[in-house]
Amino acid sequence: MSDNDSASVRRVDPCLIPDWDRIVGDIPGATAFHSRGWAAVLAAAYGHVPAYLALGAPERPSAVFPLMSVRSRLTGSRGVCLPFADFCAPLLKPDVRLPEFWEAVWATGRAEAWRHVEWRGPAPLDGAQPAATYRAHVLDLRPGREGVARGLDSAVRRTVRKAEAGGVQVRFGAGESDVEEYYRLHCMTRQRHGLPPQPSLFFRKIREHMLGEGRGFIALASAPRPDGSGLPVAGAVFFRFGRHAIFKFGASDLRRQELRAVNLVMWRSIVRCIELGAEELHLGRTDMSQEGLRRFKLSWGAREEPLHYYRYGLADGSWLRSRDLVSGWHNPVFRCLPRAVNRRLGALLYRHLD
Repeated sequence: MSDNDSASVRRVDPCLIPDWDRIVGDIPGATAFHSRGWAAVLAAAYGHVPAYLALGAPERPSAVFPLMSVRSRLTGSRGVCLPFADFCAPLLKPDVRLPEFWEAVWATGRAEAWRHVEWRGPAPLDGAQPAATYRAHVLDLRPGREGVARGLDSAVRRTVRKAEAGGVQVRFGAGESDVEEYYRLHCMTRQRHGLPPQPSLFFRKIREHMLGEGRGFIALASAPRPDGSGLPVAGAVFFRFGRHAIFKFGASDLRRQELRAVNLVMWRSIVRCIELGAEELHLGRTDMSQEGLRRFKLSWGAREEPLHYYRYGLADGSWLRSRDLVSGWHNPVFRCLPRAVNRRLGALLYRHLD
């Protein structure tokens, strides 16, 4: 990179740029994870510091490398693009190459004392070696409601019809009560999977900076009751940015599995994404060992593609491997602990993770 190019790379904080979403939205591939709201969520919930790098004019950058500085005495300091994003890669206009960023990345990493830089998506760099590989599933929404319905697995269509016939009701919201009702289901589901839940503050900040700014919604399904009351039995959190939508979280009460509310939540949310103008729905990351989750996502007609994470060691310029922290000895422990204890542990642990 030339001196002129180096001078044009600036460190920016999206949280301080009110027009950030318009700016970044002009670059192909931008999603809700690249938005100002997601940066604000990570900064407010976990104390991570934005260290985004932008190439070019302030109002029309030709590339953006979104990075959060994660500092932890337990897990070390690193730059991540971006924490708790299933997928997130640098944004590049067609005439820009990723190597043009490296001098600025190294300088930022040295200033922040990072051990490595990580990003989650394509790595157009010679010799790049993935730190980990997952599956991604993406649903094309351009055919519209009827076209997408034709692509559903026959078993999915049956369960959706069963939930509708059984009187399951789905509503959409973005208020505090919606977050609280979803979080109750979320804590149940995380315990079932043997994992602590993210802190409630994280979801409150999602409501404030994402859902409250029109960047998504919560879907909640309730069992039929004569008086219309009853706690939700399934829920999901979706993000939206321009024509791109993301299924971020899903949860359910396993005791009411016979209602098939999970499938109805997913179908009604797909339809809502279409109505909101989304043309593509990303169904999130799937670990290679999660065959059941993989089949669930494929049953909606989604295409499957590899999702590589890259971790570049700044000390010696090597490509590093990463360990899967989702599965292990800790799963049976978290399943057995009281839910209140799991919540407390999640509040303590997640600021050290990404």
